[in-house]
Amino acid sequence: MTKKFLSLLFALILTLSLCSCSFMKDIGPVVESETNDPEEIPDSYDGEETVSPFEGRAESEGLEFSLNEEGNGYILKGIGTCADTVIVIPSAYKGLPVTAIGDTAFRNKWMITAVLIPESVTEIGKSAFRGCIRLTEITLPDSVTTLGADVFCECTALEWVVLSNSLTEIPVKAFFKTALEKIVIPKSVTKIGDGAFSGCEKLAAVFLSEGVTEIGSDAFSCCYNLTEIALPDSVKKVGAYAFSHCIGLETVKLSNSLKEIPEECFWCSHLAEVVIPASVKKIGRSAFSQGIAEQGIIVFSEGLEEIEWGAFQQCLFSEITLPASLNRIAPAVFSGCYELEKIVVDGANPFYRVVNGALIDAKRKTLIAVNKFSVIPDDGSVKTIEKEAFSNTGLISLTVPSAVKEVSEGAFDACGALEELSFAEGVETVGKICCRSLKRLEIPLSMVENLPKGYDDKLFSECWELQDVYFAGTEEQWIRKDGQPVFVFGENCTVHFQYGAS
Repeated sequence: MTKKFLSLLFALILTLSLCSCSFMKDIGPVVESETNDPEEIPDSYDGEETVSPFEGRAESEGLEFSLNEEGNGYILKGIGTCADTVIVIPSAYKGLPVTAIGDTAFRNKWMITAVLIPESVTEIGKSAFRGCIRLTEITLPDSVTTLGADVFCECTALEWVVLSNSLTEIPVKAFFKTALEKIVIPKSVTKIGDGAFSGCEKLAAVFLSEGVTEIGSDAFSCCYNLTEIALPDSVKKVGAYAFSHCIGLETVKLSNSLKEIPEECFWCSHLAEVVIPASVKKIGRSAFSQGIAEQGIIVFSEGLEEIEWGAFQQCLFSEITLPASLNRIAPAVFSGCYELEKIVVDGANPFYRVVNGALIDAKRKTLIAVNKFSVIPDDGSVKTIEKEAFSNTGLISLTVPSAVKEVSEGAFDACGALEELSFAEGVETVGKICCRSLKRLEIPLSMVENLPKGYDDKLFSECWELQDVYFAGTEEQWIRKDGQPVFVFGENCTVHFQYGAS
């Protein structure tokens, strides 16, 4: 007997209309569609024949009820003396309808394997079924309009859910750490709460209907089997970390109504191609960090204005083109993108340009990002090197030219291959450098002559492999008035003086 037939049988018994919902259990992969019309979901099961757990069962006895405040219905408060593993909730108690399942009513009742909810129920409270670790499936009748937070949280065997077509919100952690493999969000739902499906490691297909306007923080984080997602154009807001750690996520279609892609939204995913819609004005901190796969493609539309810190850190695309509308790029946006070969800026952009392969803030004369072939310009276009500009790049040696006056702290952090670093005469200020592979360092006299009061003499102390330092000045110029050297190095490092003197 198929599940579809059984759903029809239940409809007759309980005077329900669940036929349309029964088709949702075995939807195929998410259907790529501009309308996201649920009618495109396959209307048949691929599953094997099963026997209903409710077949031949009477209403459960011994359940605990309490009269609601209005006095016109009952709330199921708990399992009471009922010892059933398959719970059939009655539609009425003492002549009045059962209208709600109360907070924590069945929480941690590990023996429950199935629950039949009648059409009389309109509300299911907080944590009502939380921790029911043997519960495998649930159908919410269309009478249910409200779910409480954590309602099916940590039901670790829950594989199949049919949602009510009357729900407007899926609450916080509603299905956190369940075993769901597929889920269809009805047209009635406008909001998916924080962490609603977070930790659903088996979740492979999500169908979001047109009508969803907001997706909360962590809503689908750590859904490891999720490979694609399409956000309908009704979605106006997505919370931080919404799809973070979805390590199998390869395809995403973003809503044309989004204004911002928030912090770590797609962190640690595996996207092959991303098109940023023209509606998006801001890309948040680490939004796609470690999220673009090798040879992946990122397309920025005209309209984008801001990119926050580390937004594309350690992504593996080879080329990027930045639009004319972009007016703010934070530090470390492209740090660790060691496959990046080409950076292009629209010629109409008044704020940024590319020189020698390096991305430069033209007004501040600051180098903010490089590709694998970049050379620091010596034409006066760069006065400052931004934080993490060279971080996690594959450079082996680098010379900072004389036109550069300041190198920010962390500019060369985590450059695991960098062995030789030379600062030309004219470089004045250098922030702390943590480059543990560095073996050779050249320091100009200009850097020592312009040391600020209270400077850090341990700027290079974490360059543990440093063997030779070549200082352009004399030994006397290297020693401070207190008798200590200008900079402190490891005990295996040798300082050579008057380097480059004729």
